[in-house]
Amino acid sequence: FWVVLLTLIMFSFVAYDSYTGHFKLNRIEKSIDLLTQASALKANEKIQEDKELQGIYQDIIFDLKEFTRQNEFSKVVGPSFWKFISGAAPWLVFSLLFIGPTLKREKGSFSSFFMAVVFAAIFGCVGYLIPNLSLKWINYIAYPVGHFFFIMIILLVWQKSKSQ
Repeated sequence: FWVVLLTLIMFSFVAYDSYTGHFKLNRIEKSIDLLTQASALKANEKIQEDKELQGIYQDIIFDLKEFTRQNEFSKVVGPSFWKFISGAAPWLVFSLLFIGPTLKREKGSFSSFFMAVVFAAIFGCVGYLIPNLSLKWINYIAYPVGHFFFIMIILLVWQKSKSQ
């Protein structure tokens, strides 16, 4: 339960930031404020005259550069990765329902778990292939939720017709 809840919370933050850019814009705004303050420090004559203050100033500038640089993880993990994850996420969460029965070796549980993981891979790849749309909620919310419910309805109708 906690894993599912934490996954949903994390995915919610990622989807929110992908759609609004809230966290990135706050980071940019904070960087601009810090750069403005650092520029004011550079113009300060006391800092220019004192070697120790110059060293501290250089350390501050170094920290500011590190803060504003994009880290390697965010360079590697781009929109395509998140589109894959968003397409696969409903099926991965659904597969969690079958972990307990699979570990207890209940009949049919492993095949259900395996098919949910296969669906996650298939729909993750399809999500990866969807072009980056200007309306990001389509990539990160509408596609994952829509295809999951569409497939689940088809499976339920098929299962009902099969049992009759």
